[in-house]
Amino acid sequence: MRVFAFLIIAGMLVGCQTAPRPLPPDELNRIQTRTFNEPFDRVFSAVLETLRDARYPIAVSDTQSGLIMTDDVLPEGHPIAETEAAVRSKWSVMVTRTGDNRTTVRARWFYAIRGAILLRFREADQPESEEAHYKPFFEKLESKLKNSP
Repeated sequence: MRVFAFLIIAGMLVGCQTAPRPLPPDELNRIQTRTFNEPFDRVFSAVLETLRDARYPIAVSDTQSGLIMTDDVLPEGHPIAETEAAVRSKWSVMVTRTGDNRTTVRARWFYAIRGAILLRFREADQPESEEAHYKPFFEKLESKLKNSP
């Protein structure tokens, strides 16, 4: 009986573990946003190139609003077929003129598990998202801006 009660309590404790808390909005904004001393058109083009280089097909590219959105994709080299469960991801990027030759970029990465139905995409808002997604994106974008004429 004691063993049974212990197993029930242990199971409840394991089941009660909570998911990591999302970052506070100001911290999330900090890791998702960068401002560049570059003209809007140059930054907009560099964002498009950065996303294409990462093999994200562009779904929306609107220079008037500054919005760039990608289609959702499987991670590169993913062995699971489209019909099976897999993690899918996509980007939504807003490029904004913030002054003469100053442009702000806010990049948001989303993911979902695709199985029999497509689950709702969720924004990557955990502390590990900075190193896993946002930092590499902005490093590649900065490199494009630095190395292109």
